[in-house]
Amino acid sequence: MRPQIDPACMTPDDRLREVAAIFAVGLRRRRDRAALASVPAPKNPSETAEKPLEAVPENPLTVRVG
Repeated sequence: MRPQIDPACMTPDDRLREVAAIFAVGLRRRRDRAALASVPAPKNPSETAEKPLEAVPENPLTVRVG
């Protein structure tokens, strides 16, 4: 409901339009949520890649002693 309109001052037709608008928003949200659910989620690249990018050799740095 829009905050600028006092429900006590609304006509029955205004109230019906307001309820219909709220209902329409709910239906759109449900339709959009259903559409998102049908799209497969992207797979985690680290689970699907043979060599993940974060894999590094065991000792990438060498330090000279002495």
